Amino acid sequence: MLLFLTGAEAAPQPNLRSIDSADYADSRQYGFLTPILNKVEVLSLAESIHMTHEFPLIRIGMVRYLNENLGFHTLALEGSPEDLWVTQDEFLASPDKGVSQAMAGIFGLWNTPEMEQLFRYESATWSTSHPLYLTAYDIQPGTGDGTQGLRVFQMLLERLRTYSPPPPDFDEGKWLHAVGLLTSACAGYRPSDEAMVGSAIDSIERWITAAAPNVEKRYLNLPHAAMVRLIPTNLRASLSLCKVVNSPKRDWRLYKRTRDTLAARFVLALKTSAPGGKLMLWAHNSHLFYDDAKESTSVGEILHSMLGPRF
Repeated sequence: MLLFLTGAEAAPQPNLRSIDSADYADSRQYGFLTPILNKVEVLSLAESIHMTHEFPLIRIGMVRYLNENLGFHTLALEGSPEDLWVTQDEFLASPDKGVSQAMAGIFGLWNTPEMEQLFRYESATWSTSHPLYLTAYDIQPGTGDGTQGLRVFQMLLERLRTYSPPPPDFDEGKWLHAVGLLTSACAGYRPSDEAMVGSAIDSIERWITAAAPNVEKRYLNLPHAAMVRLIPTNLRASLSLCKVVNSPKRDWRLYKRTRDTLAARFVLALKTSAPGGKLMLWAHNSHLFYDDAKESTSVGEILHSMLGPRF
């Protein structure tokens, strides 16, 4: 059983709400969210610790309710949109193979029985009037459990080939070497690599531009094509992160501040491409808070300053 305080601003004493995680799919438990979130466009589902049992189930119950009742049809997890796109593409093509290959695109710590229920629910909605789509909002490619490092980009090329051939001048080996420098927290990136990586992003954008119409034709009811079109934007944000943080001695506070600032901009791009202009975020508290007294930067802080009560 989990307890939530709601309505703190509307009443002298906040209302105490209880949600039973053992019956997390019972939509009647979430009705109190409707008046709170009626005019909200971006919703954050933050967690203070990963790999728990009850919290993921409760959030999945909330996702179900929001998807079916309040028009939130896109959920962006903390992680890499490149990783999620390639595994989502496999999942969409063969949903009968189970959720394990789809979950390969999310962090290893989220590959749990509880999180399986999220992907099972997602695929169950694809034939309904309220299809749910999972993506990611972060700018660190190659962070999925089964898509780590260069593997995500190899998979991206494999998946794109099912929609369109590469441009005539596309050099796979050189391209993989260049974009691989964006992985592993920019560990291999050097300032002299900027032009090479930028050119590689331009080349994949040309391929994606050719492939996206075929993606759209195949999945008319999902924003799968819109999300692949955003991959070059995300990779340019990753390049900007590498340009800022590259130094012999890594400043991780600078890395986090830059990462969240750039990720917040990408969230707004995701929101624009999401059905109905609504978006759910699922991430750690350190990325989604906006009322912390500490002098730090977060995605939530930036979104709150830009969207106000719409966040």
